[in-house]
Amino acid sequence: MREDILYIMVVGSVASSSAYCEEMVGGVFTIGDYRCETLLSEAYSERVTDVNFKKLRITLSNKGKVIATRTVCQINFPNWTDDVWPTTYDTLYDIHNLVTSSPKPIIVHSTTATGPAMGFVGLAFCSQLMEIKEEYTFDVVFRKLIKRRYCSFNDAQCIGWLEIGVMYFLTRKHRLEPFMFNNNNQMFQNMVTNGDGIPEELRGTRWD
Repeated sequence: MREDILYIMVVGSVASSSAYCEEMVGGVFTIGDYRCETLLSEAYSERVTDVNFKKLRITLSNKGKVIATRTVCQINFPNWTDDVWPTTYDTLYDIHNLVTSSPKPIIVHSTTATGPAMGFVGLAFCSQLMEIKEEYTFDVVFRKLIKRRYCSFNDAQCIGWLEIGVMYFLTRKHRLEPFMFNNNNQMFQNMVTNGDGIPEELRGTRWD
């Protein structure tokens, strides 16, 4: 049991077959010598109700003797799927700030470790790398992100989502005027919703 973990991010819904904690407060889930008790389960905030926040107490025992106990926080995006990506970049920015404020490592769980999981990780990875290397463009940092992850993203629409998100992260962090982000985000949303700028044969798809 790693004692240096505080936040666990779950990107996507969790199938009952792969669950390791109970939804209800006070619920206990047991796997072998491990016992996971749900201490808190609620919406992330009054404004953000589609992200779940849990506090879990994990206990390791051996023959009835407690060996170690850890308390971790789990943040779950149950509605984030391969086809439906969140448009609330502000929420993602706030959550990234929360989890990265801790010096401890972060675990990111997903069913495939591609698509949504790479999108979540990429928001911080790409924006931070572009800060470190001012000459880096999004194209450069994106290639570095996917270098060792085959089929990291399912389609071009997901890549466009990430590029707009990175722009938002940099705008927020450096307190820049949001004109460029707003303009590009509106163009992207028009592409997604209305097919603006998309070749006729690809409209209605996710630009595979």
